[in-house]
Amino acid sequence: MDASHETGTDARAERAPTSLEDGCAIVRRATAADAIEIAALFQLEYRDSSHPFQTVDDVSAFLSDSRNFEIVAELDDRIVSSMAMAYCAWNDSYELGRAITHFDYRRHGLAGAVMQPVVDWVRTARLGQVFFGFPRARRIVDLCAALAPAMVVVGHDGGRNVADGTRETHLIVYAIPPHGMFEHVAPLGPVPFDRHRLEQRYYGPLDARPVPGSYPPTCFVGETSGTSAAFESFLIDYAPRSANRALEIVGDSARAGRPMNIGREIERLQRLLPEVEHMTATVLADKTAVIEALWDVGFQATAYLPAWFKLEGRRYDCVQLSKCAHRTTPSTLGFDDLLIRLGQELTDPRAAGPRARS
Repeated sequence: MDASHETGTDARAERAPTSLEDGCAIVRRATAADAIEIAALFQLEYRDSSHPFQTVDDVSAFLSDSRNFEIVAELDDRIVSSMAMAYCAWNDSYELGRAITHFDYRRHGLAGAVMQPVVDWVRTARLGQVFFGFPRARRIVDLCAALAPAMVVVGHDGGRNVADGTRETHLIVYAIPPHGMFEHVAPLGPVPFDRHRLEQRYYGPLDARPVPGSYPPTCFVGETSGTSAAFESFLIDYAPRSANRALEIVGDSARAGRPMNIGREIERLQRLLPEVEHMTATVLADKTAVIEALWDVGFQATAYLPAWFKLEGRRYDCVQLSKCAHRTTPSTLGFDDLLIRLGQELTDPRAAGPRARS
């Protein structure tokens, strides 16, 4: 079936003209025939990177999944900009990203021209319960804030990614679309950070209305892949050939004694894989002892993700933590002030005081 019928979008919107100083770009949904040109554009702009669009096969696989949406801007029959919404089945979410604009056509408003249309495809089809993204520049953060639904800053990735051989810090932006109807459960007992600040900075801007309740026994959550493997009580995801040398803990056996053993397990993991330069762990927000144990072995909280984990019709808050083993300072593109604010909010959970445990 034609995508315009699937989403209820007028077919004319597939080729909407966008004015530029030097011509008129056509904004349309990408097709399988565009894979070679899109891959070439990414290879031109993202050398030696951890970006998911490394090859033509990567782009083709993405476009072959009808749940993914990619918008391109075309000028004189040449693709000069692109933006996508990628479906994440493990938690029924959509990632806004895979953004690229040819260097010669930047600062013409193309990023803004493709962002809202690709979000509209997903929103109109009422797909995905939460939206998120990893902007690498302040201008894109500002554009995300102006979207419908607005995407708010909830954290950063701790310098996980590499582009052109340079490690970068990306912010994490987040939205709950109006069609995201689900039961949002907030921790019933202690939480790792100040409750008032959580409501002010995260729940309020997202129009989230969680109901306190019990959480599942799982500690670590994440998306598994073909590179996922078991290590002691962890399930980890690690691709040794990736430019960022990043490892993620994506699951566990939910053992009762986990906080007592977590430090030793992390140390053994680091000895086994000394080349790892970045580690990420996403933990259910009620697991305060686990979060504190990770803090003790060098992790820092970098994001608070409301309604991130989905289980049996309910969604639960998570805290994302990262640990950097690289010696370089990740670059940032205009959002140092936001990183300072996040650092003040996502402090050591034991420093949050009694209000965090009320």
